Amino acid sequence: MNALSSIGFANLAAGALAALAVPIIVFYFLKLRRPKAEVPSLALWRRVVNDKRVNSPFQKFRRNLLLLLQLLLLLALMLAAMQPFLNAGSGRAEYRVLLIDTSASMAAIDATGQSRLDLAIEKAEEIIDGLLPGQQLAIVGFDRHARTMQEFTDNQNLLEPALKRLVTKDVESDLGDALRLAGALARTATVSEAILLTDGNLPPAEDVDLAFPVNYQRLPAAGDNVGVVALNARRSGTGGAQDAGWDLFVKLAASTPTGAVVELYGDDGPDGGQPLATESVGFSRADDSPRLVFEVSGDGPREVTVKVVAEGRDSLPADDAAALILPPPRPLTAFCPTSQSVFRKALTLDPGAVTLFPRPDDSGPPRYDLAFIDQPDSEENPAPDASVRVFVGIVPKDLQGLLETKVGYADVVDWRQTAPVLEHVQLREVQITEEPIYLEQPSGEPADASDLEQLGYEVLIDARTGPLMLRRREGSRVDYHLLFDPATSTLPYRVAFPILVQNLIREATRAASLSEVRAIKTGTLPPVDLGDPAREATVAGPDGSRTLNADGGGMLTAVPAETAGLYTVSAGGEEVASFTAGLLSPLETSLVGVEELEFNEVQVSVAGEEVVTDRPLWHWLAAGAFVLLLAEWWVFHRRPVV
Repeated sequence: MNALSSIGFANLAAGALAALAVPIIVFYFLKLRRPKAEVPSLALWRRVVNDKRVNSPFQKFRRNLLLLLQLLLLLALMLAAMQPFLNAGSGRAEYRVLLIDTSASMAAIDATGQSRLDLAIEKAEEIIDGLLPGQQLAIVGFDRHARTMQEFTDNQNLLEPALKRLVTKDVESDLGDALRLAGALARTATVSEAILLTDGNLPPAEDVDLAFPVNYQRLPAAGDNVGVVALNARRSGTGGAQDAGWDLFVKLAASTPTGAVVELYGDDGPDGGQPLATESVGFSRADDSPRLVFEVSGDGPREVTVKVVAEGRDSLPADDAAALILPPPRPLTAFCPTSQSVFRKALTLDPGAVTLFPRPDDSGPPRYDLAFIDQPDSEENPAPDASVRVFVGIVPKDLQGLLETKVGYADVVDWRQTAPVLEHVQLREVQITEEPIYLEQPSGEPADASDLEQLGYEVLIDARTGPLMLRRREGSRVDYHLLFDPATSTLPYRVAFPILVQNLIREATRAASLSEVRAIKTGTLPPVDLGDPAREATVAGPDGSRTLNADGGGMLTAVPAETAGLYTVSAGGEEVASFTAGLLSPLETSLVGVEELEFNEVQVSVAGEEVVTDRPLWHWLAAGAFVLLLAEWWVFHRRPVV
């Protein structure tokens, strides 16, 4: 933008008010009507003659201060009506979009107690005050989602209240979503530029095509900050052992080299209890990420809170604490038919960690943690529901046109050792007497792994002629498909078999949050299984309660959690799940403002100067007219009456 360069007028037609000077002057041509009076001497006649001479047309204007003040008053009012302004050299932009960041870091407070959002609103008000007739502004607030606060208008009574509705949320920002919304607004008007007010703590938006220039106005940093960026707990025992404790892992981040004290609280929290443990940490540089470990006994608190207290000033309170709900210990529930004796034997190696079903006197829970199934899943005979299911010796129904198994010899040629279920599992020289085969397709070519991937399956173990083990995820559930029966192979006689079963137990334990739990980030809650597609659930959180419906699979998904705090999910009057959303993105905690924004083949740097708008002068002229009016009143009343 250029410096102020010239004076312009927004309403030149108002110059016609200058014609009002004619009647004002005409009034001064009118003769005065004087009363008759008797005088004792004719010496006064000379003064009367001189007074008539003064009332002649051109003599009347001499030394007439009232007429001058009235003409100046008319000039000031006329110029004010013409709405003069100092041209900022911005080309009198007709339509502009104001993008205001409302992510978590915009709540950072500087030494004066002002947040970054408050500062952004102040700058936005200055832009609004500089609007001239014909200039219109739209306001968009954005964090993880963008929203239109006000569409294009020049009405300050609409624009300024829209700014007051902006509030920060404890989530990271998505500039791409804001620019796409601004692009949608640009379809209704020709946008000359978008003014971006932010602290610069923005993730890349490289997939965005800019339809107009972006004026990147980065706000000054608020100051130092320390926060918790990761919190998880891992049970120190096996599965859900009753006497197993927890190891609590904490990760911190800071914006500058500093020090802090980390405090661990139990069920009463930081407001009502004493810390269970404290530890001091130091950051030698800003990109340090110290990791701490606290031990919590198995009979200890069910909810723990970690709070960090900075040695110096802390700008962002939202990331100073994170909470975690520790589930009560219980054995893993597993279903395994009696026909799968090799799996049942492996599951009973640690009887305290696994409760095995079916039992003669117990039909089992409605949902298991782990299930082994050797019958096809059908409407007449549905497979047991579980977080982790293992189908043994069955080709999935939707793959029967792509695969089949027959009696033969299959040897393992490859397996995905990075998959959790196959960690430390050695499958070389395992002999299998069931051979999977890819079937020929209508195109004349046999099916392959890409055909399976299109249906959502991953190949974990491969033989020469086809896959031996598949994995498929559906929501929070994972299904494994062993296309052969281990009883017809040498696998149960290998060390790999109990390791495979233990990996399945560990994955099911993790899915049931019995061995490991993680504090979740703000943004969206994890999926919750309601078990019925028609079931309603009530989600209560820091922002209030809302009623939501399960999807077609009975899952409650995409529940927003944009404010740090406790969220509970209830259905049918019973609590189904609870979560503590409190972790911010590490980018928000760092308070780092980028110098350059990356878009699709375009880079936008921080603007070298603040937004310069046309400066209206009419209010100064109106004030001058008022002063002239007072001066006229004073002169008129001060003039002596003869």
